[in-house]
Amino acid sequence: IGETYVVNKSYTAKDREELSLEQGSFVTVLEKSFTGWWIVNFKNLTGQFPAIYLTSCKGRAVPT
Repeated sequence: IGETYVVNKSYTAKDREELSLEQGSFVTVLEKSFTGWWIVNFKNLTGQFPAIYLTSCKGRAVPT
């Protein structure tokens, strides 16, 4: 947890607990769930995001 992931497909939130993110955005994963919805942080916003739209940045250079 606390790992950086990149959004591989844009997603528009369908309720207020979800985040809308564009493809190419970098997020920090705060909590992983077997439901397929992870809690992520993006620019001081925290919410649910579909894990299937995230790719791990492990072993890659990440812009800061």
